[in-house]
Amino acid sequence: MLGLILVPLVGAALALGLRFLGKPLDHLARWLLPAVTGVELLLAIRLAVTFSDTEESGPRLLETFPLGGALVGIDGISLPLLLLVAGLGFLAALTSFSSKRRLLDQAALQLLALTGLVGVLVAFDLALFLAFWLVAVVGLVALVRIEGAKRATTSLLVWQGLCLLAMLFAFLALRAKGPGFAIPELALVDHVGEGTQLFGQSFAKLVYSALFVAFVGTSAATALSRNVVRAIADAPPAVGILAAGAFLPLGAYGLLRVAYEVLPAASAWGAPTLAISGLAIATVGTLRAIRENELSRLALHAASVQLGLALLGLASLTPAGLQAGVVLLVSHGLAVAMLLVLGRALQDRVATQALDRFGGLAQATPAYAAFTALAFLTTAGAPGLVGFVGGAMSFAGAFPVYTEVSLLALLLLVIVGVVLARAFARLCFGTLPASWQSSPHLEPYGGKLPDLRGSEWLPLALAAAASLLLGFWPRPLLRWLDLEAVRLLEQLRPLGPMQIALEELWQRATALLS
Repeated sequence: MLGLILVPLVGAALALGLRFLGKPLDHLARWLLPAVTGVELLLAIRLAVTFSDTEESGPRLLETFPLGGALVGIDGISLPLLLLVAGLGFLAALTSFSSKRRLLDQAALQLLALTGLVGVLVAFDLALFLAFWLVAVVGLVALVRIEGAKRATTSLLVWQGLCLLAMLFAFLALRAKGPGFAIPELALVDHVGEGTQLFGQSFAKLVYSALFVAFVGTSAATALSRNVVRAIADAPPAVGILAAGAFLPLGAYGLLRVAYEVLPAASAWGAPTLAISGLAIATVGTLRAIRENELSRLALHAASVQLGLALLGLASLTPAGLQAGVVLLVSHGLAVAMLLVLGRALQDRVATQALDRFGGLAQATPAYAAFTALAFLTTAGAPGLVGFVGGAMSFAGAFPVYTEVSLLALLLLVIVGVVLARAFARLCFGTLPASWQSSPHLEPYGGKLPDLRGSEWLPLALAAAASLLLGFWPRPLLRWLDLEAVRLLEQLRPLGPMQIALEELWQRATALLS
């Protein structure tokens, strides 16, 4: 378990050491990043195999962190996201092959951010959770900063600064009224039953509200902040994959790990607000996607709909809804990774991603068009892909509880599908404008738009394969979540007759898929 933290941390230190030895060693970063992240992914896969050998819920494979004696471990909720983060770290490293500037700086910061992301997922201690969250934020903000995006860096700092302050307040309050920072111990305290107060208000509700601001605010970044979207879209795809694909889903994970575990009664009280917030994120993302003309920014706005649906699933307080939340986070990460690589491919070739400048890419670049179709379909939740599994489960879990909200969310998903279909038609159908043949950008390629390169093929193929595999065979993912969902939600509220019937129906459907 500790190896998952040490491998990227040692890699970051090595990259930093090479950085100070001299510029001629800069090219080593192209091989250092894939090597370190590849080892990290293999360790995560090995952990998943070990985890699957036992059928029980709750944290497993617990170890003591060397500093402070805090607990680190894994459970059925964090394991899918750990595999996602490790996989996206490897994909980000593969895209860095095409980078030409400050390679060792980028390598050190990517590995530092990966250390923080993995640390958050294995931490079962609030102090360790916050420390690793801060490490991830520092690494990601520094990556954006070295690309020269000063205004975007300020926006990211302000945004995450507010989230971190809310998180710090909540964690310190829990420590003051509890036995320590360990999450399993804090989960044993019944703040509602004991009538604990803070500033004359309900302690549980006040602390939950702070956690809500910290974690939902993180997940809402690309839906609500244009500067954040601009920063991620304009940065190299490796930065966007880690920031949007891996970090933003940690907001929803934070609700599950901290709020649902430690404050179950307050989480049930705040569930309707969470459902409305998820719908709001999906609505804003849809409206901005409708008006967007650049591929990478369109991708980030459209993918934020899946984050909104994930929050809606979590708010339903049903096993299917909780599982849907995690599956949608995985789908969001894979879709964002593919679309950012595709957007950067256009940017590198012709210095623009404007959809209205293209056409006919299905004939000129068939591989590019095929991966674009897969990425759009994953984002829209098309059958046969992982986005469909998450979307269907979210609707099944949320519909009995929030019928009107669920129908509106389904409508938004349909609208996003139409928006993406229109974008694909503009990009890939028709003919490529003749003006591109005389463009100076295409002179090195003989006036023709080149298809995907090897450094683009491989990450796209891996992400697409994962989306297809989990779309047709989601059972391994759902198996990890089954017992965990029941254990966690038993603390929140019992299921009604209609929810039980839908749960049984869904379990039969997933059994057929397996």
